[in-house]
Amino acid sequence: MSTATATPRPAVGYVCVPHADEDRINGLDGQLTAHAQRTGLDLIEVFVDRDTTTNQSDRPGLALAVDTIALHPDTLLLIPDLSHLPTTPASGAEVDERFTTVVHEIRTVNPNGTGPSAEADAPPRPSRHHRAGRAEPG
Repeated sequence: MSTATATPRPAVGYVCVPHADEDRINGLDGQLTAHAQRTGLDLIEVFVDRDTTTNQSDRPGLALAVDTIALHPDTLLLIPDLSHLPTTPASGAEVDERFTTVVHEIRTVNPNGTGPSAEADAPPRPSRHHRAGRAEPG
């Protein structure tokens, strides 16, 4: 008798923060990673938009997350809480349409979170998230 193991469902993480504090970003990444491990998800990548407020619609990290999900149609979008998604429509209707066409499921780690104040302070972890869109001083 063979025992088949279920393939973990793929997930793409996304974080949007109004700062560029790597320790806080790594803490959010840690929350997504821990949730994925607890719930049997295969976290493919975590995309980050730094120095971005909730009312900014220019989200290169979110666009990359959507592009990745488009390549893997059964993939869900994993976010710390709903405050990481834009509160205003994107600059173009085609961007909003692409998001709603491609992203079929959004899962939150903390459905009661209210944004940056809900971020857990976790110990720094090696960075593995994609540095999307925002130039960092080098």
